[in-house]
Amino acid sequence: MHKMDELEAILCENDVDIRCFIETWLNKTVPIDLVNISGYVMHRSDRKDERRGGEVAVFVRHNLPCVRLDVLESANYETVAVV
Repeated sequence: MHKMDELEAILCENDVDIRCFIETWLNKTVPIDLVNISGYVMHRSDRKDERRGGEVAVFVRHNLPCVRLDVLESANYETVAVV
């Protein structure tokens, strides 16, 4: 979370449409408001157990048509499926 300003600058300066992240270390205690990036929609998958680390996230530019496909995601893995 302490690098969100830097991440936002990189996405905007490089005109990134979609960016995927692994090892975000986000969990259910981190509100979406703290990790929102203006102009992007974030899809994230937090760990279901209490282990530290992990988690994945996908940032998609807000004007790109994108749908999250929960049916392709697994409860056993940290996954985010978008089309």
